Amino acid sequence: MSNVLSKNVETYFQESYKYYITFEDNLISDGEYDYICFDLLENWKELNKTEKRLLVKDALAAGTGFDISMETYKEVFQIIQNKGIK
Repeated sequence: MSNVLSKNVETYFQESYKYYITFEDNLISDGEYDYICFDLLENWKELNKTEKRLLVKDALAAGTGFDISMETYKEVFQIIQNKGIK
């Protein structure tokens, strides 16, 4: 199983975390966030197994990351951190 996340997947989780968990200002606009959700959904077939397991199609369709669990965030951020170590 691939533990590499595409840039859009990383951005989706990072920006969701900022908006829903830490209430920080996002680095991207709402329109850009919505586009990332749309793009991930439209290109679902191209995502790897890890990405598909972490993402929820209904949330992407709604343009939200509200229901992402802390366990999922922890896993995503661990994958991102490990990528930087290699």
